[in-house]
Amino acid sequence: QVILLTGKRGEGKSTFMSQLIAEAIEQNCPVFAYSGELSDYHFKRWLDLQLAGAANVRERVDRWGESSYDLSPETVKRIGDWYRGRAYIYDNNTIDGGEELESLIATAEKTIQRYGVKMICIDNLMTAMDVGMNDDLYRAQSMFVKQLKILAVRYNVVVGLVAHPPKNK
Repeated sequence: QVILLTGKRGEGKSTFMSQLIAEAIEQNCPVFAYSGELSDYHFKRWLDLQLAGAANVRERVDRWGESSYDLSPETVKRIGDWYRGRAYIYDNNTIDGGEELESLIATAEKTIQRYGVKMICIDNLMTAMDVGMNDDLYRAQSMFVKQLKILAVRYNVVVGLVAHPPKNK
């Protein structure tokens, strides 16, 4: 099945998706994750902070009184060991130009075949598609979701898709 998560800006769509990722990993179901807005290492850091729990997150205050949060190297290692072999994060920085749609779908399919992935998480719809100004946006979205549905049915996997509202609205 394909599950669409949508809503207003700041309502927790991506955070909810990360909770689904964590639950799938906890149930020993390998996950393929794509973030169109975060590189793979930033996405991993963001996911690690959520998985760590409040007791393991360190707050740092700089000389201007600004707070930042991080994890100890030991906590990062423990979390990495916990989900090693069960979480595959797509690095969208390896793509050249307009090949992202085909590469994302093809990579997801190969990851399903190779690692037994049972859940695909795509955050977000608009960054996953390479749509130009002259393209029919709705047709492109429809075709992309259709390809995801084919993957879901063919391999009996769950696909979670986050659709953020346009930034200019």
